Amino acid sequence: MREIKVLDPQTANQIAAGEVVERPVSVVKELVENSIDAGATRIKISIREGGLKLIQVGDNGCGMTVSDMLMAPKRHATSKIENAEDLNSLHTLGFRGEALPSIAAVSKLSVTSRLGESAVGWQVVIENGTINEPVETGCPSGTIVRAESLFYNTPARKKFLKSAATELGHASDMIGRMILSHPDIAFELEHEEKNILKSPGNGDLAQAIFAVYGGDITRKMKKISYHGEEKIIGFVSSPELTRSTRHYYNFFVNGRFVRSPELAAILEEAFYTRIPAKRYPVAVIHFTLDPETFDVNVHPAKLEIKFRNLPALKSSFIQALDDIFRRPADVIPGVTLPFTAPKTQPIQRGKDYPDQEIYQEKFQLVSEEPVYPQKMEVLPSRESEQVRKQEAEKQQVFSNMKVLGQLEGTYILASSPEGIYIIDQHAAHERIRFDKIKKAFCAQPSETEYLAVPGVIELTPQQALWLINNIVTIKDLGFILEHFGENTFLLRGVPRWNSGGNSEELLLAIVEKLGNDDSEQLQMDRLVEEELFTMACKSAVKANRHLTEADIGYLLTQLELSNNPYSCPHGRPVLIKITRKEIEKRFMRS
Repeated sequence: MREIKVLDPQTANQIAAGEVVERPVSVVKELVENSIDAGATRIKISIREGGLKLIQVGDNGCGMTVSDMLMAPKRHATSKIENAEDLNSLHTLGFRGEALPSIAAVSKLSVTSRLGESAVGWQVVIENGTINEPVETGCPSGTIVRAESLFYNTPARKKFLKSAATELGHASDMIGRMILSHPDIAFELEHEEKNILKSPGNGDLAQAIFAVYGGDITRKMKKISYHGEEKIIGFVSSPELTRSTRHYYNFFVNGRFVRSPELAAILEEAFYTRIPAKRYPVAVIHFTLDPETFDVNVHPAKLEIKFRNLPALKSSFIQALDDIFRRPADVIPGVTLPFTAPKTQPIQRGKDYPDQEIYQEKFQLVSEEPVYPQKMEVLPSRESEQVRKQEAEKQQVFSNMKVLGQLEGTYILASSPEGIYIIDQHAAHERIRFDKIKKAFCAQPSETEYLAVPGVIELTPQQALWLINNIVTIKDLGFILEHFGENTFLLRGVPRWNSGGNSEELLLAIVEKLGNDDSEQLQMDRLVEEELFTMACKSAVKANRHLTEADIGYLLTQLELSNNPYSCPHGRPVLIKITRKEIEKRFMRS
């Protein structure tokens, strides 16, 4: 066994840096939070090569004295706490005692600062763990910290970093959340001397949202305001605006961004049934709470939080949301749709349905033969007797049905010699839509349909980076885009397999999933299939919708052509059967 030794300061600092400096965004976060705690109202962040070459954070805060500049790079030095009790009631962004020495351990660090009343400033350079003597310099009031050549002395850690665009995306996302958490501070983020993000810093949260997410999202946000024991203010999106991930959940507790499954669950409970499944709202919500009512020390980076009285907070949060999203049952009189009974003769196969406006496809398929989706087993030319029997049984199920009517605008009732069938009209149409869209994708996955009038897409800075980083993949899916300046793009061509669909929403969903996939090995067929599920679900006829006889006939005809007519793409049943024997048993005839 080796002899136990005390590590030298440089090695100890590099080990400590592993806990604080995981990637360039970690450095940006630490330095920006220090600027905020210094009372800055303007903060400028400059980055080169995704942060590996340079990270510079300059502010107009209170500045530092020479003695503070010499003390700050030392381990366990901080102005934010004096004893252990202070950890339980922090009013600043947190304990940053390891930040500067940890950053200095893996970069070439310099700190330049001037107090507001001083005529000159001072600069301190830290090299290889050594704090050089301060040098007088001219500089604006405030502080500028430069970290150059990040991880130059730890090449092993450098190997685990992603591309410069990916690292910049993380920094852009973090600064975006800083803008949303501190709308009273003017932030500016530039990369390679090009402006990425800029906020006015006038205290208007709506303008901060505009700076981060753009006008399209901001216009669809609704303000919430609750003042009780807890103060809850912010904005949530209207039901028409959703995203494919929870990435747009922005919860701030006393100015600190936190990830909270509890708050996310409450938000989703409020939106339940108001938006489609697996779609999520955009939320920017500030909670002002007594520091004694929560604990921020449950996570090393203070990203998670533990509430000491979650039921009370939930009650207040729900009330704040209910003020703008009243439950329909509370404000709209209940309506019971009558049972409709159209003619009971069997639907004739092969006829046209000119009034099938609900189900009119928005694009022309290659052909109308039975659909065999990708990765589903296609029947061999020489079918076994069992397979032929199963196909024959499937045909007989729908061919032998007599439509009896519609129940509560949600279920189709039909009969056959075998018994009674109850068909979920939404699940049935979802299956039909999924099969048709997927068939079109399998036939022409990369074909483009050019638009007569290009669509204008306004992205967030991070979305723009994700798009540019995956532009080849996106082009291979049939999208044709042209950069229109900053974070705006012209959509000139859309996938032929999604012709007539909401291609802008599809593009955003794909960009976000590509950007949020850390493995960088996201399988495109899996990604597209997930989006096809969503497209089929959103375009399918909903419950509480009266259908004509022609509509119902169209559904049954298309189910007959489907390779899997008995379940929707999510695995829920399309129809159930009450057998004749079961009916006779219930009436005590058996």
